Amino acid sequence: MSILQLSLIAAVVAVVLLLVFVIAITLRRVVPTNMVHIVQTSHSSTPYGRGKPAGNAYYAWPSWLPKLGITVTEFPESIFQVALNDYEAYAPQYSLAMRAYGNVLLKKRAAQLG
Repeated sequence: MSILQLSLIAAVVAVVLLLVFVIAITLRRVVPTNMVHIVQTSHSSTPYGRGKPAGNAYYAWPSWLPKLGITVTEFPESIFQVALNDYEAYAPQYSLAMRAYGNVLLKKRAAQLG
């Protein structure tokens, strides 16, 4: 093998390694401390976040990829607020503007429902 062939092989290997590194960096997600991400694959659901057994980082493969693709549902760890504007209560003559507050305790179950 000549020096030219060896340098060409080394260049191809370097490009492939660089490509793998760039893909790994762009797909990696770190969950903020006040959030829980439920990662759903074709066969399981795994919660990621602060204090979770799976940790707080995962790779967000696009959902269109077979076997690797994931779907992510995000939930706040703290109490969240939902605005209900023009909510008709009991009869059409009453229209209310309200704010509802809630906290999701079973985040993995909520991700399956919603």
